[in-house]
Amino acid sequence: MAKPTSTQSTKQTTKKPSDGSKGSKKKGFNFRKVFIGTIIAGILAIICAMAIYIVVIMSGFKILDSNIDKINASTESTLIYAQEEGKDKNGKDLPATEIAKIYKGENRESVDIKDIPKRLQQAFVATEDRRFYEHSGVDLWSIGRALVKDIIHMSAVEGGSTITQQLAKNVFLSSEKTAFRKGTEMSIAFALDERYSKEDILQRYLNRIFFGSNAYGIKAAAKVYFGKSNLNDLKLWEMATLAALPKAPSRYSPIANPDLSKDRRGVVLKLMADQGYITEAERVEAAAVDYVAPASVSQGTKDYASYVDYVVNEAEDVYGIGEDELLTKGYRIYTAMNRDAQKIMEQTYATPSFSKMMQQMDKKFKAPWSLSITRLGA
Repeated sequence: MAKPTSTQSTKQTTKKPSDGSKGSKKKGFNFRKVFIGTIIAGILAIICAMAIYIVVIMSGFKILDSNIDKINASTESTLIYAQEEGKDKNGKDLPATEIAKIYKGENRESVDIKDIPKRLQQAFVATEDRRFYEHSGVDLWSIGRALVKDIIHMSAVEGGSTITQQLAKNVFLSSEKTAFRKGTEMSIAFALDERYSKEDILQRYLNRIFFGSNAYGIKAAAKVYFGKSNLNDLKLWEMATLAALPKAPSRYSPIANPDLSKDRRGVVLKLMADQGYITEAERVEAAAVDYVAPASVSQGTKDYASYVDYVVNEAEDVYGIGEDELLTKGYRIYTAMNRDAQKIMEQTYATPSFSKMMQQMDKKFKAPWSLSITRLGA
């Protein structure tokens, strides 16, 4: 067998790629698939959002329905009046005079929305929830604005709670600051807005919020800070002072901190002017007034204490009204007491000798009473 010579070269065969393929072929951008994927993702996002919305709404209605007694119930102070004798200049009987207020826990008096001046309502709307009449219980625009400010300042500098949310928190929830509590608050607010009118929500809000100095509700606050029972008697600067309180009742109390109260009142008036509720001239005039505390405000039973004690006992013994009910259900008790005669009698009774004699007489006699008792809203 012949061996290859040294001059012979061995052929090495190498496979060359064909002209049509130069490496692996790249896939092109498929716009159609991306478009379809985006549409599907959008639809799924909408479905998820709707599902979450339905769950939130249903959760709010469930909480509202299971606790409906809370939104309708509230403690109410009982007022005791003395019917004045005589006639006014028009020949009408003189109005009864409030001589005492008795309550348990919260000093609260409710008032119907029709008896709350429109401008007073506007003061609270302008300050607490400028889009109150536009949103559905939760103002997403305000929440977004507050979130942006919080991110910029790296802290919670602005809240986004509406009047409806504040009512929901006040009635149904605690004041803890958690995401779950905030979500629950929003769900209840949606339900409240669906179930009640704006006027009803505003009325419940103004009758429930705390104004400091143990005053709950706008009417009790007007009495405490200005000595006025009729809200229509409030002046613009007084309305703005009251609207300034819910943010921080102790800090902005006109009694405790008149300067801070005046500054905060100025903020309220500026908001009212910016939103077209008052003129610039009205703002300037109301902002300049200095607060003077009322000479006397009926908040308890300091005057006519013994008489009030007898009234309470009579209400229980004769009318069968228990003490707890009397202190929380907003009764209006009209008596035939003569204030001047009562003061003289109490001063006389305070002398030791007369007091001893009267104690002996009390064992033998029981004075007749003439009470007229009505329950608020009855």
